[in-house]
Amino acid sequence: MLEENFFLPLLRRDLHSPMRDWGGRVATDLDQPKFKTSFLQAVGFRLSRNYLWIFLLLFIAWIVKLFIHPTQAADFTTVYARMAVGPIAGWVVLLSGLTFLGGMIAALVAAWRVGLLVDEIRGLERDLVHWKV
Repeated sequence: MLEENFFLPLLRRDLHSPMRDWGGRVATDLDQPKFKTSFLQAVGFRLSRNYLWIFLLLFIAWIVKLFIHPTQAADFTTVYARMAVGPIAGWVVLLSGLTFLGGMIAALVAAWRVGLLVDEIRGLERDLVHWKV
């Protein structure tokens, strides 16, 4: 709101703000701050921009490592045997990884259904519904 109603008119050298009561809203928000995005929207935004891609890349690198280290695997039984971590069976490790990735994707889908692309995160605010003042 500050960018749209103060800085933008100042830079354009047109000192008329698009909204008349923006100063009062900003002052009230500074006095009694409230989150403009929900927890699910914030989690979804961070997952989609950062963490999902990092963990997906790590999962793919782990699968490739299973196929090529210490030697190239001839079949899937060798890859399955390499999934084991010490006394933990390979199927437990694979199921844990898939559950983790599935949970992240489910959280991302839930965030998209709620409305991940809100104005507060994506850019100029067109709707003041999130300003709970």
